[in-house]
Order: sequence, then structure tokens, then C-alpha cells
Amino acid sequence: MPLSPERRADVIVVGGGLAGLMAVIEARRHGASAIVMEKRDRLGGSTTVTAGLFAFAGTDEQRDAGVDDDVESLREDLLRAGNGYCDLALVETYCHQQLPMYRWLKDHGIRFGPPHGGSNQTKPRSHSVDTVQLVAWLESEARRAGAEIELSVGVERLVIEGDQVVGVRISNGGRSSQIFARAIVLTTGGFSQNRALVELLAPHLKAARLAGAEGSTGDGLLMAWKIGAGLRDIPFIKGTFGVYPWGPPQVNGLLAVYKGAIAVNKRAERFMSEAMPYKLLGEGCLRQPGGIGFQIFDQKVLELSDPEAPIYDIAARIRLGQVMSAGSVAELAEQAELPAEKLERTIAAYNKGITGARDDEFGRKTLSGGVGKPTPIDSPPFFCYPSTTFLPATYGGVPVTAAGSVLDVYGVEIGGLYAAGEVTGGFHGNGYMTGSALSKAAIFGRTTGRSAANYAFSA
Repeated sequence: MPLSPERRADVIVVGGGLAGLMAVIEARRHGASAIVMEKRDRLGGSTTVTAGLFAFAGTDEQRDAGVDDDVESLREDLLRAGNGYCDLALVETYCHQQLPMYRWLKDHGIRFGPPHGGSNQTKPRSHSVDTVQLVAWLESEARRAGAEIELSVGVERLVIEGDQVVGVRISNGGRSSQIFARAIVLTTGGFSQNRALVELLAPHLKAARLAGAEGSTGDGLLMAWKIGAGLRDIPFIKGTFGVYPWGPPQVNGLLAVYKGAIAVNKRAERFMSEAMPYKLLGEGCLRQPGGIGFQIFDQKVLELSDPEAPIYDIAARIRLGQVMSAGSVAELAEQAELPAEKLERTIAAYNKGITGARDDEFGRKTLSGGVGKPTPIDSPPFFCYPSTTFLPATYGGVPVTAAGSVLDVYGVEIGGLYAAGEVTGGFHGNGYMTGSALSKAAIFGRTTGRSAANYAFSA
């Protein structure tokens, strides 16, 4: 329907992904009139094109799998991954809220898969979720709560009066107008689909394949930046290892390395421990000839394929014709155009290194992080998945308080402006733990929606 310039709301949420839907639901639960505006013709944003993993500790699924995990281990892993650059208040909020969020989602019928190990995890805590189902359920919850949902509405600018954000300027059907609100929440995602911004803010990733949701063009970051918002964690943005180098863009990579594969370059040489965080593997891959790596594995690894977790769904990549296979390493090398004798020597040295016959060249002792034990690559058939580095998300953006208030370049709260999800910085620091992005979006989306509602009633 046409949007009138006179429309007003207590809270406007810009962006209809996981963080935005959580925010608008929570704002309504606290009595605020609330609108969520999404520039695309459907909800979901980055949520529905991720690997669908949530990082929770102390879950039923972990207990059933015999995994002893707790919030203390989770906190330690997050801080270790951030390498001293995490905002401690954000990490504490995440740790305090993660299990209640898990329970809330599960109590409302969201199904979690068994825990997988992942990047920067000392315990398997990556729980897979059907994100399409999740977004559909959140949409129904938002509508049931009385939130307004506007699709195909582009928010162009924040409207300010003095030092307060008081509304948004929108474009709908070729017409521009303003809608006023007491509080604005930015949940617009990152900028992985904006090549100009990537080259400006993360030039070291110029050669990476761009990925992520179509709407991840940095709108919220630019709008906040224009009115004086600060920036945080931008220098730490990294690409991710494991996407197929050719053909149409893809939203997920494959991490057979975390199930027991090795990664080699065009010279059939390993270039780092495959148990390293996949962001660091991505950096290492970009330094190889042509920016290409090859994940080499055997039948034992293939049998660990999991269709519920896209980054571990090896069988799906075989069906797509992206995986080469052969009865011997030499035959596989010929298909992949790798030096056969060198690949045979590399695999033989690796097998000796992980079985204790000698130290592994790169010190690999686990599958990923502190999880799992590598097995020799010795069970035919053998497989090769060409891989490169891609940019599915940009974990850096505007600084926020634990309550979600956006801070300006001087560290002062910008009145009436809040943010949650990928558009924010500060939580991850100089690293990333698998599954923490979706969990962060849910947790801080809810927290920020509550804060915005409270602010609206006090304004």
C-alpha cells in the first residue's frame, strides 16, 4: 500500500533478516508500535543463505552426543578467537543470553541438528537449523504480534533533528517519503555484495569471490556513517576458505578439511594446518598460486557428509559435479592437473605425521579447533574438491553498546539509533567462531528491540 509521509511508529526496524525479525517481535512484545522494512521482496536477508549453524553451549543435542560443554568454555573460545579485540560487554551478553535463546527457539518448534565442530571451537557446538523454516516462523510470529511488515521498501537515509535520529527516508514504487519514529533499529546486514565498499574497506579481499545475500550492500553502514557513527573491526574482515572457484556465485563453501581432508596448492603442497580457523585458511589460500587450493580426501571423509549442514554436505558437491574422484592418488592428481608424485609424497608424509610416526609438518592434531582426531587418507576412492576464498559476510561495522545503541566517532550514543547483526562491529574482534553470527543476530536482535521500545517510551 502507499506509504504516507505522515506515518509514524514507535520503532522502525530496517532489514528483515533474523536480527530484524527478532527486534520487531521484541519491540511489539514490549508494547511499541513497530514496522520492519525490507528492501527486497522477501524476508530472510543473509539468514537464509548461510550455513545455518548456531553456536550454543550446554544444549540437549550436545548432551545426547556426549559433548560436555558449558558457558565458560564458550566464553573462552570467543575471547580467544577475538584475540583481545572483542568488546567484553557484548561477549558477556551473548554468553548470558545464549542458552535462554536456544530454549526459546526450541520451545517454539525450531529443530536443531547434532553438534558439529567448527572454527575456533574447543567443543562441538555448531547446531544446524533450517533457516528458511526459521524465517517463516519468525514472520508469522511478527505478524501475530501485530508488527507491520513492508517489503520492497528501500530505506535511503536516516532523518535527524539536532543530535537525534527521528525517522527514515524511504523509496517505494519510485516515490520518496519520510516516516517518523522514536527509535530506529538498523539490521541491514553487511556489505559483501558491494564491491566498491569491499575494495575501500577490505582491499586485501579484492581477489576473493563475493557472496552473501543479494541485499548485503552496506546500506545501514553507509547511512549510519553519514551521520557520524563510528567503525569497529573493519581491519579484521576476512574471507572464508572452501568455495568452488568457478561457475555461478555460491552462498556456502565446503569444509571437508574439518572432517579429515587436507588442503594443497597447485604444487600439491599443503600450505597450513587444516585445523586452523577457516578465515585463516582463506587468507592462506589467497597467497597460493592463482588463489586456488584443493581439498583432498578419501572414502572415510565422504562418509561423514551431512546434508543438514551445507558446509559439510560433501555428497551435494559430488552431485553438482564439483568433486573429482579416482581409484588412486595418481589418477586423482592427473584429473586435477596436480603433480602426481608430489601429491603422493604429501599424503604419505601427512599420514605418518598424524599417526605419530613423526610430527605433522604443520602440527595438525585435531580436525578443527580442539575437536576430533585426523585419520590417514588411505581408503579409496580418493576425492578432490577445488577451492578458493570467498566473502560471504563482513563481520565489522558500527560500534554498539550491549543494549544496542549505536556509538558515534567519539564513542557517544546517537540518540534514537540502534543496530544489531552483521552491520555491527565489536563482538567478533580479530576472529570468528563458527555459528556465532546467527546466534549473535538472534540474541542482539531481541536485546536491541527491547532497548528501542524502552527508548521510544522514554523519548
